[in-house]
Amino acid sequence: MTNTFPFWEAIDVSVAVDDLQEDIGWLISQEESVNKPFVLGETGWPSDGFIEGVGIASPENQLIYFRDTYCRLRQNGWDYYWFTGIDNAWRNEQDPLNTIEEHWGFFYTNSTLKPHFVDFAFTCEDGTTFDFSLLDLSLGTNTASPTVTNLASCSIHPDCAGLLGDCCPGSDGVSLLCCDPTITAPISTPSAKPASPTKSPVSPTKSPASPTSTTEQPTSKPTKMPSQTSDETPSPATEDEDETPSPSEEEIATPSPSYDDEVPSNPTPKPTRLVVIDGADQANQDSAAMWTGGIIKSTPFAVTAIIGAWLLTQL
Repeated sequence: MTNTFPFWEAIDVSVAVDDLQEDIGWLISQEESVNKPFVLGETGWPSDGFIEGVGIASPENQLIYFRDTYCRLRQNGWDYYWFTGIDNAWRNEQDPLNTIEEHWGFFYTNSTLKPHFVDFAFTCEDGTTFDFSLLDLSLGTNTASPTVTNLASCSIHPDCAGLLGDCCPGSDGVSLLCCDPTITAPISTPSAKPASPTKSPVSPTKSPASPTSTTEQPTSKPTKMPSQTSDETPSPATEDEDETPSPSEEEIATPSPSYDDEVPSNPTPKPTRLVVIDGADQANQDSAAMWTGGIIKSTPFAVTAIIGAWLLTQL
């Protein structure tokens, strides 16, 4: 695709179409263009205005260039876009010294067909006929109520109607010269974002608990009282032997007398309180309750007397 205007090259209108074909021929002969479709993006000739160093703008020259271009492009099979359909008066407002820019259309800015196109007709060398009078060039009338609410939109400013987007002002805040001063849109200034509140993080202060040192007084385990050989099976010991409570003051730990020949190989653990029956009145008793882990029955008198005497020396 290319935009080519022999007018801007100051080419005489009588040979302008040959210059156009030469430019296009060079472009499509390039290696990058081979086997690619070609479209002429823009070409045209103005009907009025003046600027130094370019072609001559006039209604007659506009007709000649349109006729020659139409036939040549058709002959070569090249698609094209004509510049332009409607005059753009706002272009002259942008550059008052350039009176050419607003006169390139078939129609004036008020959408009226220019007089020199009304009955214009011609026939190409291949016999193709073109007649403006046979064309339906009515643009119609828009009777619908405008629904555009964006006052900055180009479409609601008559002289900017051919543009898209926002013109009055544009996204850069600048209004084009085509903007209607009676239609104004407020320029919105983006509000600054509120500053985010700054919070100093507060680290929770925790005083570490001081470890409490507990001093435990060692507890002497009472000597276990051996059981006399008996047919009775001693009751089983409590499951946890290491948690034996310390005996109170009333519970006297009494070491057992040494009986080498009577000490069992596996004495029953966890002794409890020792109960002694008065040896004087009960010396002849056949039994004495003295070990809750087991019961000694049929104790001889001598043994009972010795134990009783020994205990009296401990009190």
